[in-house]
Amino acid sequence: MYEQIRTRMTVSLLSKLDAETVNTVLTVLDRVMADYDVSKKETAIVLYDNSFVEAIKFYLASKKAQGAADGSLTNDYYTLRNFSSNVGKSIKEIATNDIRAYLLSYQMRTKVKNATLNKIRMRLHCFFEWCVGEEIIQRNPMSRIPIIKSEPSQRHAITEEQLEYCRMNCLTKRDRALLEVFYSTGARLAEISRLQKDDIDWQTGSIEVMGKGRSPYTVYLNAKAKVALKAYLNSRKDINPALFVTERGAKRLTPKGIRVAIEAIGERAKLDVVLSPHVLRHTMATTALRHGAPMETVQKMLNHKSPATTQRYAKLDNSRVWAEHQRTVV
Repeated sequence: MYEQIRTRMTVSLLSKLDAETVNTVLTVLDRVMADYDVSKKETAIVLYDNSFVEAIKFYLASKKAQGAADGSLTNDYYTLRNFSSNVGKSIKEIATNDIRAYLLSYQMRTKVKNATLNKIRMRLHCFFEWCVGEEIIQRNPMSRIPIIKSEPSQRHAITEEQLEYCRMNCLTKRDRALLEVFYSTGARLAEISRLQKDDIDWQTGSIEVMGKGRSPYTVYLNAKAKVALKAYLNSRKDINPALFVTERGAKRLTPKGIRVAIEAIGERAKLDVVLSPHVLRHTMATTALRHGAPMETVQKMLNHKSPATTQRYAKLDNSRVWAEHQRTVV
């Protein structure tokens, strides 16, 4: 209830004060209200009306029918329900200033970066655009809220020497298999966590994984990954069809379990970055480029729809620029 009041106050204050002053007022308000519980009268406006709840339900069903991934649907659900409960208006009453106030209030409360806030803005925009198409509302209240600018996120990669230290610090056959599979394939965490043992084509070293937007693509195991994965699978006594399982109970290893195991390898190797499946994905891309792979090939390896996305993952480093200069400028 307090968040609903806070959002409404933000709307009112923004019409009279600048954003910096509003931030100061809301910060003081948060401190004062920390010791109080707020409840609503029975005559208060309901937290959200059925039309909003129904619209969210049908919107998610529509996206699912179009092949949206479960993770995307989950993010949409929590974003939309949080928005509807905090704004406290029916879907037809929501105005642009309500959304501006919500985004400002959300960022102040959660301290999220602009990049994360822009993802929320995009989810809201897509939802209201769908509502316009379904004739639930006449116009999109997000249309006057521009993209929230942010600094490009820094993509980390480890060096080939650091990768060797990681190999030296694998304590189990599963550790080594995880490291080699993620590095060799460059696949995403969710893509590997879903794999079965039967998904591996040992003759070609290829694996078909389900990428973003339920788009299948093929990744490949190099010699080290094949050897490490075979050693791990041969050491298992369970009958679970999952490619990676827990060491106790032999249940499918969850994405969180995979992340924890890989982070531990990096900690033992004393890396200066947190080792993760995504760092290994970026490492594969930069290593492939450094050894002469064309950008178009790396784009296909990573299953990127746009070359611009691959550029963010695999920027040319100075050593390669120097080498190319020495080779071509004569």
